[in-house]
Amino acid sequence: MSGVREPVVTVPPEAAGLVGGGPHRALFLDRDGVVNVDHGYVHTPGRTEWVPGIFELARAARAAGYVLVVATNQAGIARGYYDEAQFRAYTRWVHARFAEEGAPLLATYYCPHHPEAGQGAYKVACACRKPEPGMLLEAIGRHGLDPAGSVMVGDTPKDMEAAAAAGVVRRFLLCGPGAEPGESAAGIAVASLDEVARTLVAGAGEAAPAAGRHGSRAPLA
Repeated sequence: MSGVREPVVTVPPEAAGLVGGGPHRALFLDRDGVVNVDHGYVHTPGRTEWVPGIFELARAARAAGYVLVVATNQAGIARGYYDEAQFRAYTRWVHARFAEEGAPLLATYYCPHHPEAGQGAYKVACACRKPEPGMLLEAIGRHGLDPAGSVMVGDTPKDMEAAAAAGVVRRFLLCGPGAEPGESAAGIAVASLDEVARTLVAGAGEAAPAAGRHGSRAPLA
């Protein structure tokens, strides 16, 4: 899809669980607020604090047959707080940490744009910034993923809207401690990542649904 940046990929697809012809189920993760605590434009290891349960969730998802894909809005690039090279270097570090924890990431997709606050070419209303589904659709097509069998975990309504627009049926909105659990058209509200992990483990024996309506391309090497 036009405008979507090449994802950060650090391991062969097979090492991240992309084995066989598919369709493949994915656990889509927002980054700030889901993978790392959102301290505001985090882009260095020193400012990184992991959200409790993220590595346990990642291992549970891999054990249940899901590949792991991060999709993140990065307005800090658009605003000039850091550049794409810095972001990609930091993301490679994040990938290394997930690999050390036994749950390699398949890819990280990112949007460097912002329609109002972006500088120069980054000031654009794009098709990749969530709630637009561009990043998810690109991942689905590139890696042969099945949106109907996949899961999204985000911490904002934009994450839920993007996933719904991409055809991802199961959506979890991380609301934090004290959140009232419940299900709505947007998704299932959860207080912690542990709740998502338990759901994936409970459904680990289910067969992957048939492929969705989106086509596929050869995975990245």
